[in-house]
Amino acid sequence: MHTTATTWICTTALLLAACGGSDDTGARPRHADLFGSDGRPSATAGEPPANAALRHRAGLYASTEQLAWEALTVEPYTVVVDADGASPAELVQTTLDDYRWSGAHPATAFFVRGGDARRVAAVADALTAAGLRQVFVVDPDRR
Repeated sequence: MHTTATTWICTTALLLAACGGSDDTGARPRHADLFGSDGRPSATAGEPPANAALRHRAGLYASTEQLAWEALTVEPYTVVVDADGASPAELVQTTLDDYRWSGAHPATAFFVRGGDARRVAAVADALTAAGLRQVFVVDPDRR
């Protein structure tokens, strides 16, 4: 007799085998340390990038993986700003308008990314100057 419990056990075993088993080491993934248990950016987020052109006033940085994790786990409070294209002033105004329209939740984090490091830093500085608190520069070389 084929039971639901047997099906569940077989399915779980197949899934664990497909993903490489379970992780019982207790190690936290690197992307999970962007924020501390108090909800504020962790010390890791303040580590300056190797590329000096990405450095900005707020001094918060994230890897591409950390951004992906935030977008996956707390999507409503994750805003990605692509610095390529519009002028920094237009990007800031659009971002502020969208943020206010969505309810302006204080836990919202802003992630600025783009191909030109100086432009990314300038947009991040402009967002910080406009009063946004959790502005991260996405460093593609950060691990």
